[in-house]
Amino acid sequence: MCRMTSVRTLAVLLLCALHFWSAEACGQWYGSADFLIPTRTAGTDLAFQYHETTSGTDTTVSSAPILTASDVRPDFTAAGRFTVGVRHGTFGVEGSYLLTKDWVSSASASDPDALMASPFTLTGSTPDPLFDDNTFVSVRYQTELANMELNGLQEVAANEVSTLDVLYGVRYMKIGESLDYMTINAGGDDVRWVSTENQMIGPQFGLAGHLVAPGGMFNLTLKGGYLFNSIDRSREVHNSAAEIDSFVADGSDQGSLMGELGIEYQFNATNWLSWRLGYQVIGVSDVGLANLNLIEGSDSGVQTSGVWYQLPYTGAVIYF
Repeated sequence: MCRMTSVRTLAVLLLCALHFWSAEACGQWYGSADFLIPTRTAGTDLAFQYHETTSGTDTTVSSAPILTASDVRPDFTAAGRFTVGVRHGTFGVEGSYLLTKDWVSSASASDPDALMASPFTLTGSTPDPLFDDNTFVSVRYQTELANMELNGLQEVAANEVSTLDVLYGVRYMKIGESLDYMTINAGGDDVRWVSTENQMIGPQFGLAGHLVAPGGMFNLTLKGGYLFNSIDRSREVHNSAAEIDSFVADGSDQGSLMGELGIEYQFNATNWLSWRLGYQVIGVSDVGLANLNLIEGSDSGVQTSGVWYQLPYTGAVIYF
C-alpha cells in the first residue's frame, strides 16, 4: 500500500508539472540515468556455528566460532537509478527511483568428527543431539534494496559561482532479506528459512549545494529523515531428528532514522547533455535483518540493527 501511494503521488506531481510546461509556465526539464555498484554493511556479526571441545568423555560447546555473518557478507552488486525533474526559477520538483540487483552470498563448513555446534545451544553447555554434533553446515544470505524519492527544491542562496537549495520531500525504502540455514548430523538435518521485509516511508529534509568547477560543477547533498517502518517476518523450521515442521509469520511497526550524504562532479558535454561521477552513502537504523532473527524465539519481537549502503555511481543527465 505504501509503495502504491508513493507511485501515485509521484505520477500526479509529474503530470501537474507537465501541464504547467505545456502552458509555457515552467522552465528546465531534465532526466538522468545512473549505474551504481553498491556495497552493504550491517552492524551486527553473529556466529552460525561453534566449535565443540572434548575433555575426556565430556564434550561442551565452546565460544570459538566456525562460521559467522562475516563469512556470508555480500560484497557488491549492480543497481540502476532513474531521475526526472523540472526547475522553474528558484523552485524545482524531482523524483527518483533506485533498484538494486539482489546481493547473494553463501558459505559452508564441514567436520568429519562431528564437532560443530549450532547457535541454539549456549556456550559451555553439553551439545544437543537434535541441533549439534554436526558434520556439515551451510548458510545462504540474500538481500535487496529499493528506494524512491519525491522532493521539492527551493533556492535560498546564490552567487556567481554557487547556489544552495533547501530540500524537502518524502522517501520510500524497501529492504528485503532472506537466510537459508542447514546442518547435518547423525540424526538427520536441521533446515531453517528466515525472511524479513522492511517497508519504510516518511518525510525527509536536507540541503543541496552546487559549486561551479572547470568543465562543469560539483554537487553536494545532505539528507535526513524519520521513516515509519512496517516489518514483516517469516520463519520456517524442519528438523528430522526432532520431527519438527513449523512456520511462523509475524511482524512489527517501528521508526527508523535515515541519513544520506552524496558528492558528485558533473561534466557539461553539451548544452543538453552532462556526464557525472559520484559517491553516495545511506544509513538506516532499526532494520529487521534476517540473520538476527534466526535464533530469537517468536515471542521476543523482530530483531533489528542498522545498515549502511555505499553507492559509487556514474551516469548521464539530459536537459530538454
